[in-house]
Amino acid sequence: MIPRNAVWRLPRPCALATSVVATWTFVTMMSVTAHEPGQAGGFTMAQVTRGAGIYDQNCANCHREDFQGSFEAPPLAGQNFLNLWGDRTPLDLFDRISQSMPPDRPGGLDDDSYIELVAYLLQVNGVPASDTALTSSTSITISALGAGQTSPVEARVPSRRSPQSARRTQNRESE
Repeated sequence: MIPRNAVWRLPRPCALATSVVATWTFVTMMSVTAHEPGQAGGFTMAQVTRGAGIYDQNCANCHREDFQGSFEAPPLAGQNFLNLWGDRTPLDLFDRISQSMPPDRPGGLDDDSYIELVAYLLQVNGVPASDTALTSSTSITISALGAGQTSPVEARVPSRRSPQSARRTQNRESE
């Protein structure tokens, strides 16, 4: 009869083998789920450029040109954004934006414009561009895409500013 308080231990070779298999499994799973620049699930720089123009025309008034938001408009870049959106997918962000923005006409842009806007916001939050276009079916999390690798200021793509955007900037600087 085996005592109730007996401790079962694997022989050392078995314990070592179990540890090696567990480590290999963990490393394999991480390499499968991690995103490498250029893998499917990213976005193109062309999408970012178009998204920057869409942001300037439709979003910068409330979310500001520095993406830090104002009043009810939340920040769209930086740690607060990543805390909220890092574990979600670009599809989640697309759904949220396309259903609620711009506030005066939710859903007022076409799907491609919302996808390009999401690509721009991802780029601003440090996700590197790839050779694969972002689609509404991208299912990898924003953090796994590489968000936060660069600061929002470093990542901002210069956009062709509309005359309205230039006036907003001048007005803020003169205040």
